[in-house]
Amino acid sequence: NKTPRSILLRERLPSHCSLKQAVLRMENSEGITYEYDPSILDMLNNGELQLSYLLIHEWLRNYFSSAEKIRKANWFFHGQPFLTYDSDVMSRALCNYGLQCEQ
Repeated sequence: NKTPRSILLRERLPSHCSLKQAVLRMENSEGITYEYDPSILDMLNNGELQLSYLLIHEWLRNYFSSAEKIRKANWFFHGQPFLTYDSDVMSRALCNYGLQCEQ
């Protein structure tokens, strides 16, 4: 199926929901530029967890090219066990998600 993912998501949303893009990341010769919708970020700021997911998602894009790997790593960072892991466990987990690690 070559239908863009955003269209498929819109088709699955309940009628009372809408899909909006909060951040647009653009890479250019000068680096990375972010454009964002301040009204969406204000809304997310009221729910700190949602804002955290968004910010970590954008940060992870520096390390992963796969959206699926970004989602999995983001869930890892936001999971309760994350707070109890030592650095070796965290390192192995992130390597398993596809982060390039030195062996």
